[in-house]
Order: sequence, then structure tokens, then C-alpha cells
Amino acid sequence: NTLILQPDSSYTSDYDDLAKFDDGTIKSGLEKRDSISWKDKSWVIGVKSGRYSKAFDWNELISKKIIQDSFPSFPYMIVIEKDKASFHAYNRKIEETILHFQKNNDDGLTDTETASKWDVYGRCIDGKYKGKQLKSVDAYQEFWHSWKTFNPFTVR
Repeated sequence: NTLILQPDSSYTSDYDDLAKFDDGTIKSGLEKRDSISWKDKSWVIGVKSGRYSKAFDWNELISKKIIQDSFPSFPYMIVIEKDKASFHAYNRKIEETILHFQKNNDDGLTDTETASKWDVYGRCIDGKYKGKQLKSVDAYQEFWHSWKTFNPFTVR
């Protein structure tokens, strides 16, 4: 007894105008992003844990494909998918071991400690930890001005 929500055809042109919203190329000053790093309208990935917060430059993530860092007792990584739009953040600790990762050409990951293979969704698909799942970490893609306003003690 449920209904399916469909776009209202009388607003098609309004929806079409937002087609590029997620890649930040809309011409509107409100949504348009700055492609230069650390400008107010530049994209960052923000990560928080307790009283700690850190921001990472979107351009750096695109370039490196993986960023590994840690807060005290909290090792994490941010990984971008091949589409250069989707990202994931995971705790790098599994069974009391802190893992270090390399991004593979197939969009997967390999940990350097055991050479186990992981998919981009944090699941180990081959090796010592096969069947294990990395825990997701809350991470946020935002404009730099927004992140630093709500997280004024952020380290970058």
C-alpha cells in the first residue's frame, strides 16, 4: 500500500538546472565550488572524533586516491572511488592491528601488513582478514568555509 514518489513534470526545467549540482559546476554563486585548494568555496573532507577534527583537501584526495591519518588511538583513511565523486572513510584498525593501505588499479585496496585484498567498501575479499569488514568513519564533504565555521579548531 505504498506510493512511489516521482518528479513533478511541471518542474522538469528546475530539476534539469540542478543536474551538475554534485560536481560543483552550477553557475550559481551559492553552489559553485572553487577548484583551487583551501578557498572558502573549495571542497574538503572533514573527519571528527571526539574533540578532534581535521579537514582534507578534495584535490589532494583526487590526486592521492587514498589519505591515511590518525587521531590519538584512532587510525583512519579516506578513499576515493574511480568516479572521483564517491568517497569512503574507514577505521584502519582491525583485530588490534593498525593496517596501512595502498590503492590498487582495480579500485580495490591492499593492506601492507598481510597483503590482504579489500574492496572499496571496506570488505576483505582475499587474504588473512577475508570476510572482515572495516568500520565506517563519519566523514563529510563540505565547502571549506562551512566546515571551519562549525569546526573552528580543525587541523588541516
